[in-house]
Amino acid sequence: MKNMTSFLLLLVVCGCAVFPGGDPASSARMAEIQLVTNRYLAAFNDGDLEAVAGCWHLPGWVATGAASHALIDGEEAKSFYGDLLEKIRAGGWDHSRLLSEHFEMVNEGYVFWRITFTRLDKAGDVIPPEVHGGVYTLLFKDGRWGITTLVVDADPDKNPTSAY
Repeated sequence: MKNMTSFLLLLVVCGCAVFPGGDPASSARMAEIQLVTNRYLAAFNDGDLEAVAGCWHLPGWVATGAASHALIDGEEAKSFYGDLLEKIRAGGWDHSRLLSEHFEMVNEGYVFWRITFTRLDKAGDVIPPEVHGGVYTLLFKDGRWGITTLVVDADPDKNPTSAY
């Protein structure tokens, strides 16, 4: 029984080390990350290219199903997002709605942000396909969090690696 109690205590201590949710520093980092991701999503929906580009640490990189895009500076980021917004607006897009998000903190300065979202038209109807996905990398650099990569997942429902 004494060994079992020691084992359970060890498990609890190890569990606290693996899941740093109670760590105030970790909570503060997650709050900072959430501010950046919320700002990015709002700016995208508003079509605010300056604010979208400001959420990035550049140079950065975007991979879509069709191609890869290097975002060397703010002008290239604004151009990429401007072209994207023009394309989806032509398909009837009015705004996107976040369906799910998951953050995986690799270390104190590196986070994966996985999202699924849907695109809606002006009437609020879903534009097919119903679910889109993306995996972002955020880094803490130069005293702030910023996006450095985006990989667009064309069909997150059928991609077993995006089960989050």
